[in-house]
Amino acid sequence: MEIMENKIMNESECLTCFLYQTKYFYIATLPKVASSWLFDLTHTYPEIMDIESTNEFWAANIHFNQIDLTILKDDENSSYKFDEVKRDWDTLIHGNTDISRNFIFLLRNPVNKFISGLMQDVLYQDKSDPQKNPLDLKSELFLKIFTNYPNKSNLEKLKLLNDEMISKGFTGDWWIHDGDWWNDVSFSEIINYWIEQKFNKFFSAGFNVRDYKSDHKASNIYLYHKILFNSQIDKNKIKILDIDTENIYDYLIKEYKLENIISDVTYKDGRNVSSKVFKKLLIKNSKNYSEFIQVVLREDIFMYIDIYKKIYGVELDYNHVIQQLE
Repeated sequence: MEIMENKIMNESECLTCFLYQTKYFYIATLPKVASSWLFDLTHTYPEIMDIESTNEFWAANIHFNQIDLTILKDDENSSYKFDEVKRDWDTLIHGNTDISRNFIFLLRNPVNKFISGLMQDVLYQDKSDPQKNPLDLKSELFLKIFTNYPNKSNLEKLKLLNDEMISKGFTGDWWIHDGDWWNDVSFSEIINYWIEQKFNKFFSAGFNVRDYKSDHKASNIYLYHKILFNSQIDKNKIKILDIDTENIYDYLIKEYKLENIISDVTYKDGRNVSSKVFKKLLIKNSKNYSEFIQVVLREDIFMYIDIYKKIYGVELDYNHVIQQLE
C-alpha cells in the first residue's frame, strides 16, 4: 500500500511536457502552446534534431517533478538521448552551468491557453463517443445538439452546404476555417448555438479538477514559477519565452543563427489556425463563464504576472491578463 501511495503522490507532483532535443537547444512545451508549430518545424527540418530516428514522434514526453525539479523519462522505447537531457538538467538544478545546450520553455497567457484548450477538448472532442468526430455536420453527435434549436430552416441550409463542400473534396471540418460561409448570418448563428450548447454542458457538469486542469488545458505555470523563483538554476542557461509576446521563429533565428537552415519564413506564423469569426464566437461564449474560469485560473494568473515581470521587466495588470474574458 505504501508503494502505491508513493507512486500516486509522485505522479501528482509531475507535469508531462513535450521536450525536443535539437543540436542547438532543448525546447519544452505543452499542448496549445505552439506544440503543433514545434512538431511541424522539427519534422520539416530534421537536420536540426540531435536524434537518429526519423520515424517517431520527436516530442519526448518528459515528467518534470514540480517539487524537486527532477525529471523522469516517459517512454523507455524512445530513441532520444535521455541520459544527455537528464545529465544537463541535473547539472542545472544543482546550480552548475556546464551543460551541452540551453533549455527553452514556451509559455502562454494562461487565460488564452485555457480558452484554446476549451476549443480542443470541449468543441473538437466528445467524451461520450470518442470514436466519432463531433465536427462532422452530418453526424448524430453534431445533430443531437440541435434537438431544441428553433430555426430548422437554418439547419437544413447547413446540411446542404455541407454536402456541397464535401462533394468539392473538402474535409469534414471545412467549416471551422476561414471562408465565405461566415458572411452568412444564419451560418454564424447556428455555429454560435452549437458552441453555446457544448459549453453549457461542459460547465454545468459540476466541478471536476481533472476536466478543468488536464489535457489541452493543463498548465505549466507552476513549473516555470518554481524554476525562476525557487531553484538554483542559472537563469542565463534557460529561456522562458512567452509566445503571446515574442515570435518563436524570430528568437530561434537570431539567438542560434539558423537562418540558413530554417529558411521558410511562414514559421513566423502559427499552425492549426481556425477562422477568426469562429474564435470570436468561442471567446464570446467563454465570457459567459468568466467568473468560473477566473476561479480555476486565479493562482495561475498571479504566478504568470510574477513570471512575466521576471522575464520582461513589465508588471502586468490582472485585467490585462483576463481581457479576453471581459
